[in-house]
Amino acid sequence: MAVELHVAVATPLHKTFTYSHSAPLAPGIRVLVPFGASASTLGVVVDGPNQAKPSGQERTFKLKPIKEVLDQEPVYSETLLKLASWIATYYMHPLGEVLRTMLPASAKKSTKVTFEITDAGSRAPDEEDLRPGILFARKKTITHATIRKKLIDRGFTAPQIEELLKSWIKKKWIAPYREKSIRARDQVSTSPATEQSSFIQSQLFRKLNQHQQIAAAKIITDGISLGSSAERKPFLIFGVTGSGKTEVFLHVIKSVLEQSASPDGTQGQSLVLVPEISLTPQMTRIFEERFPGMVAVVHSAMDDSERWLELERIRRGEASVLIGPRSAVFGPFANLKLIIVDEEHDGSYKQGSGLLYNARDVAVVRANMENATIVLGSATPSMESWHNALSGKYHLIEMPERASSRPLPEVETVGAKPAFKAVSFLQGRSEDSESSPFSEEVIKALSENLTRGHQSIVLVNRRGYAYYLLCVDDRKAFGCPKCSISLSVHGKRKTLRCHYCDYNTTIQQVLTDYPDKTWAVVGYGSQKAEDQLKKSLPTARMARLDSDTVQDPHVLPEVLAKFRNGEIDILVGTQILAKGHDFPNVTLIALLEIDQLLGLPDFRGGERTFQLLVQAAGRSGRGELPGKVIVQSLRAKHPVVQAALKQDFASFAKDELEFRRAMGYPPFGRLILFEFNGPDPAKLDRWCDALEAMISQMFDKHPDLARSVKVLGPAPAPIEIIRGRSRRTLMVLSESMQNCRAVAGALFKYSDQAPSDVRVKIDVDPQSTL
Repeated sequence: MAVELHVAVATPLHKTFTYSHSAPLAPGIRVLVPFGASASTLGVVVDGPNQAKPSGQERTFKLKPIKEVLDQEPVYSETLLKLASWIATYYMHPLGEVLRTMLPASAKKSTKVTFEITDAGSRAPDEEDLRPGILFARKKTITHATIRKKLIDRGFTAPQIEELLKSWIKKKWIAPYREKSIRARDQVSTSPATEQSSFIQSQLFRKLNQHQQIAAAKIITDGISLGSSAERKPFLIFGVTGSGKTEVFLHVIKSVLEQSASPDGTQGQSLVLVPEISLTPQMTRIFEERFPGMVAVVHSAMDDSERWLELERIRRGEASVLIGPRSAVFGPFANLKLIIVDEEHDGSYKQGSGLLYNARDVAVVRANMENATIVLGSATPSMESWHNALSGKYHLIEMPERASSRPLPEVETVGAKPAFKAVSFLQGRSEDSESSPFSEEVIKALSENLTRGHQSIVLVNRRGYAYYLLCVDDRKAFGCPKCSISLSVHGKRKTLRCHYCDYNTTIQQVLTDYPDKTWAVVGYGSQKAEDQLKKSLPTARMARLDSDTVQDPHVLPEVLAKFRNGEIDILVGTQILAKGHDFPNVTLIALLEIDQLLGLPDFRGGERTFQLLVQAAGRSGRGELPGKVIVQSLRAKHPVVQAALKQDFASFAKDELEFRRAMGYPPFGRLILFEFNGPDPAKLDRWCDALEAMISQMFDKHPDLARSVKVLGPAPAPIEIIRGRSRRTLMVLSESMQNCRAVAGALFKYSDQAPSDVRVKIDVDPQSTL
């Protein structure tokens, strides 16, 4: 008799669907199902099986059958399915799309799990009638599907089959087979762990200083060693840049590997989340040196086969450490015991499109579900994490000194030229008369550092050549026809590009279209900074890193390797250079007007500015040589800038939390941001008027909500038009998450009545309100 299975389909609908199938399927298996006009849509079995209705109780409609089963065993574990359900509820996102987001590769890729029969499996004792050598005579490799069919014919159930497989692997009778067509990544851990390589390289572990010893001991004692039944609190390591947090992480992971194993012998596993794996190659290298053969790495630069291969090693328990960016939080661990979130404050942990989850917050929830220890680390903690530590919700561990006992870098501030003065006229002026964005003090400091043979990093707030193209006659910037934002100048004043919709044109075209106007390029970006530095310091070996140059995935690691090897004197770039880098020979950091975040209409502007300044300054003086930071700024006396230059986090956090408390902003209030966008601004405004009326009626009926929940908007977004669609935003703010979600839920339900061309975007715990 056919069975009924509940399937989460990868569509925008907030429900699951029931399909029939000839045999039971375990939750977590992916299937292709007919859906609507689509012949095949990806789905995931989330519940079942239930027997079909007996005669006399048939449905009024016939269930559609599952078309194809993609996996021989579940891709999603019970914990991952539970986590997906929480994410779907918390972030108000369809479960099917959540599950699709959690996939490590192409949605239509099926997992064909293949095993190799080892010599031991072929020579197992004759009395063992359940051994691969007897069941699969004369075969060198077998698929999971073949094993399953053979054992089902012998009367085994699905759970019994999985237990038998685990015993075969433990006895080393079979081993996962890696096809030669899969290209291995250029790290040691792609090879199966051998008897020699799987040992922890204890001789490479550095001796911890006092603060590091205290931090590691507290995490191990109050976290790792508590056992599976104990309730744990997250740990927040607040350590200055260069305090040696990574070394603490390594020692704690070593403790996990030495202490914890599951009943079937699977070693305890650790997840290390980093903001962007491509920006921290040294971390991957260090981890693989300490734990050879035990480390798996996943990131977006890998192809589907490589990622599947690495995640299979984690799922099978062959690898004990997984390193990756935010999506690694969904890794299929066999025995997860520890989660580390490095640079936990970083905005890159927040997904910017589709499912708008925050990997740091999901990691905290997953650690609780897995009864694992979680450690958050940062020199500039987020206000949410800091507040949780002060209130006792998190353990707070402080590391106030650099591991090398070296002092923090000396800081000098110099004045900056206003952007409107850094103008280059396009008519009647020679290119050489173009004004330099650098003050004399910055050029002098870079020149002196070059003479000493030391390296420097120059950080600029923007990519591109200049801020925008200005019509001098009208005093207006040349804007994008699809977005309400000016076009940035790229390629040494040749191209104009929108950073939101990627619309582009050329300056020559503008000059041709408007021959009677006078035009000028205003301000500067990383391209112009590089050009001007080459003119001022012609002997310096220079390179630039920003989102324009790193589109080729090979550029970033190659440039960083050259810089580390001393082949580059000055590295110019954007915020990419402020994250996670450790270059011992860098003794000078020049920060050019990166405090412009203070001018953005976003309540996190001060926090982001402080974090960027401190993190960028922390790249200097990390080795034996003393460091210096020179800040070129128009806002050098701003309290946030002053606190950052002194690395006075406590003072900044005190003032920032007082501001947040007064305004009801996170962490004292919960925030949900709605965006409504459409091609017709008049129709969009009529919809927003109806929405306002609905909110007013709801508050009239529920005065308790009106008193506890603040609704701001709908109002035009700071950037009102993107890709030709007008945007209106609405914020729901309350001290109570329950009340906040009650209002947001009503708004979400009412949004079903929006015009068909009006799109709704919901961002729970937004990291930006722009």
